[in-house]
Amino acid sequence: MFNLFFGVPPSVPLRHRRMYYVALIGFFLALLLHSSWLVAFSLLGIYPLAYFNILSVAIFVLGLYLIRSRGLILSMMLLGSFEVLVHQTLAVYLMGWDYGFQFYVIVIASFICLGHFRNLAIPLGVAAFSGLLFILLYFVVQHLAGEHYVLAEPIRAAFFAMNCSVLFFQLTIFAFLFSAAARNAELELKNEHEKSERLLLNILPRSVAERLKAGEEQIADNYNEVSVLFSDMVGFTSLSLERKPEEVVQIMNSYFAAFDELAVQHGVEKIKTIGDAYMCAAGLPTHQPDHAILIGRMAVDMLAASKRITAELGLPTGIRIGICSGPVSAGVLGNMKFVYDIWGDTVNMASRMETSAPHNAIQVAESTYNLLKGDFPMQRRGRMKVKGRGEADVYLIGEPEPGQSIR
Repeated sequence: MFNLFFGVPPSVPLRHRRMYYVALIGFFLALLLHSSWLVAFSLLGIYPLAYFNILSVAIFVLGLYLIRSRGLILSMMLLGSFEVLVHQTLAVYLMGWDYGFQFYVIVIASFICLGHFRNLAIPLGVAAFSGLLFILLYFVVQHLAGEHYVLAEPIRAAFFAMNCSVLFFQLTIFAFLFSAAARNAELELKNEHEKSERLLLNILPRSVAERLKAGEEQIADNYNEVSVLFSDMVGFTSLSLERKPEEVVQIMNSYFAAFDELAVQHGVEKIKTIGDAYMCAAGLPTHQPDHAILIGRMAVDMLAASKRITAELGLPTGIRIGICSGPVSAGVLGNMKFVYDIWGDTVNMASRMETSAPHNAIQVAESTYNLLKGDFPMQRRGRMKVKGRGEADVYLIGEPEPGQSIR
């Protein structure tokens, strides 16, 4: 039954729901009030107002129907406001000021301002006209022809008390609706702000996000002590050709979700993913003296997680990991879909370490080896030709597995 009268029809847009409830409640209260007036004026012999209330009841019944079935909210609010203004002008003209009918003009000023009008001139104009009419009722209308109908003092007092009480009740209802709408808007704004914050922090480091929100337009920094890690899935390209796209996404998400958890656990900054490659770094945007140890622990746990997931899913894949330590540059790139990225020779070398690493192994440059020796078991792989760098010593983290070739 509640939904029958107060449920919002699907045709009413979300932005108009507050206005829908305001119109529906206002018309429902007006229908009850005008129906009671129709009975009262008929019994008291005030037939001009009784006949007018027949028209008023028809207007508000029709208005409720059109609001519910056709969504004609704004037009019905204007029609209802016009009816009340004309009705109260006639009541003051016929009965005088002491019955309190003029107070409903004040209700219209608040009622119309709760509507969601695109053109603000409409509600402001109606509200201004209501205020002007209230003044005219007091200084002009009630004195035009005096009181056409003189009722006993108890009846006059009863009308005044009833109209004041209804006025108070209607204004309270409208104030409650406005307050509820404001609270809901504030809550939705807070939720959207928190959602935006979470999305922003999924894209940018917290300190970088704070700088952007503070108004810094271009963010670019140099870091002298950073360790960069690249990883890539071995055999994943052929696997993706054999599986459905949704299966590939699920498999990749299994690995990357595990890597993301490890990044948070070790205090490592995830930079980005490119296809089946995963890139992260330690030592930025906040300086970390133990950046190489953090990235080393991250790499060891990534390798273990990869082996576990590969075994659980029964996949013929593996992982290669490459690490290099040294200076990098970092910043926010782009205006649309911007990203926090890093670049420099250290980044390039870390990528080279990954592409030349053995299957299921962690290969590091000499700069990283010098920072990790003594903290991790290391093995020298030898000198290798590195693209763009000539020959360089490279190392592997961990003891060699039985039968493993490091060449």
